[in-house]
Amino acid sequence: MIMVWACEVIDPSRPGPIVPETFPLESSSLNGTMSKEQIQAMCLNTDKELLTNDIELYKIIYTTTYQNDTLNSEALVAMPAGISEAQLCAYFHGAVLPIGFLPMNNFSGYKGTPTISKDIVSCILPLASHGYCVVVPEYIGYGITSRKDHPFIYYPEMNIDCMDAIRAARKFLDTKNIGYTNEILLTGWSEGAGEALFAQRDMEQNHADEFHVLATSSLAGPYSILHMMMNIFAHPDKEYGSLMLYSWAGYSLNKFSPSLGRPSTELFLSATNSQSAALMHFSGTARKTFSPTFMTGILEGTDTDFIQAMEQCSTYEGWTPKAPGFLHHGTADSTVPCFNSEDAYESFKDTGKAKIYLYKFGEHDTNLNKYISTTIEDFENL
Repeated sequence: MIMVWACEVIDPSRPGPIVPETFPLESSSLNGTMSKEQIQAMCLNTDKELLTNDIELYKIIYTTTYQNDTLNSEALVAMPAGISEAQLCAYFHGAVLPIGFLPMNNFSGYKGTPTISKDIVSCILPLASHGYCVVVPEYIGYGITSRKDHPFIYYPEMNIDCMDAIRAARKFLDTKNIGYTNEILLTGWSEGAGEALFAQRDMEQNHADEFHVLATSSLAGPYSILHMMMNIFAHPDKEYGSLMLYSWAGYSLNKFSPSLGRPSTELFLSATNSQSAALMHFSGTARKTFSPTFMTGILEGTDTDFIQAMEQCSTYEGWTPKAPGFLHHGTADSTVPCFNSEDAYESFKDTGKAKIYLYKFGEHDTNLNKYISTTIEDFENL
C-alpha cells in the first residue's frame, strides 16, 4: 500500500444542530437487531476489535424530489443499540445493476440476515457496530421507486435524494429522543464514493448552516465522468468487461441533464431508449457501441453541451474543500480506473486537506475491509 499524507488541524468546536423548518420524514419501522457476536460472525474479514456494539436496523421513508416531481424514497438507518447521542455518518453504496434476473441488494429493508452485499458486510455493519449512526440512501430507481430510472452517476439529480435521506434520518433521531449535532461524516464506494465527494461540495458551498462536514472518506469513485469517457473513447477497440457502466452513464447523462435529451442514435450505434437497453451492452468495445461522431465530439472538445453536462458531475474540479478528504483506490481497478483518485488528490493536495491510499494490485472491490478499518482510524484521529 502506498500512502500520501497532507495534514490539517481540525476545528474542535461542535456546532449545534440546525435543521430545516420542514422535514421529509414520512415513517420509520424497525427491521431487526443484531448482536455484536452476530456481526462478528458475519463480518469475518473485519477486525473484531472494531465491532463493539449491538445494532438496530431501521427503514425510513421520506419525501424527496425526482426530476422536479415529489415522491417518496427510502433509506436504511443502522445504529448502535441504546444510544442517547448519535454521530451521523452517511454511507453511499456502490452501483447496483437494475436488471431483473440479477440478485438485488436491498438496503432499506435489510433485517440482519446473511447477505451477498459487500456494502453491507464490509462497510455498513462495521461502521454501525463501531459506533456510528449510519444513513444509507437506497437511491431513486430501487426499492419503492424501482419503476423509475436511477440517475446513475448524474450527481446533481442523485444528490437531492441523498440529502433528503440525511435530513429524514435526523428527524427520525428526534422521534427517538436521540441527540445529534449538524456534524456529519461522509463515506461511500464506487458510484457512492462520487456521491460522497459531491455531497461534501454541496454541503460546504450551499448548506453550511445545515451541515458541518467533518471529513469524507471514499473508495474507488468515478470522480470525473469526462476523463473516464475520454479514456475509453481514446481506445475504441479495447475490450471492456464493464462497458455497460459507460453505456448506462451515457444514457443517464443524456436523460437527466436539462441541456441534453438527444435522440439516442446520436450517442449509440443502435437505439438505446431505456435504462435496460443501455445495460444490454454487457461488454465489448466503444467502437461497436457508441456513435463515432459522438466519440469524436468528446475527444476533440467540440461537443460542448455534453462535455458541460459531464463536468457538472465532476466531484473535484472547480472547488476547494474545507473538510479533509481520504481517497482510497486499488491500482489495478479495471472498473473505475485509479486515475480518478490520483487526479482528485492532485487537485486537493495543495489545500493540506487530502490523503490518498493506493492499494497495489487492488481491484475495484478487493480493499473494502481495509478501506473501512482505515476510515475508522482516520475519523477517530480527526
